[in-house]
Amino acid sequence: MPSLVLVLSALLAVMAAGAWAVVIYSALRVLSMVPAGRRREALGLLGRWQLLDVGRIAGDRVAPHANRYLKAMMFFLGIVACYVAIAAVTYINTQMGPPAP
Repeated sequence: MPSLVLVLSALLAVMAAGAWAVVIYSALRVLSMVPAGRRREALGLLGRWQLLDVGRIAGDRVAPHANRYLKAMMFFLGIVACYVAIAAVTYINTQMGPPAP
């Protein structure tokens, strides 16, 4: 069982790193399309997932990048939730001890 948990954790770590890379790339693409004087405002809106307001600032051309940002962030948070579930199940299994003979 521990080897399965290790393999699953490693797989999830690689997927999380890839998702986080897409989040960063998409955020940088969105911010590059925002006018220079409003980038800090757009960064705050992007961090609060107010993508429609970012679209109002930068125009419709940011829509694909903002959607990719949102999907990658949701995927990343889903992976974090999987980690929490794996940790909880592993903790419960170790606390229960081995099954009775």
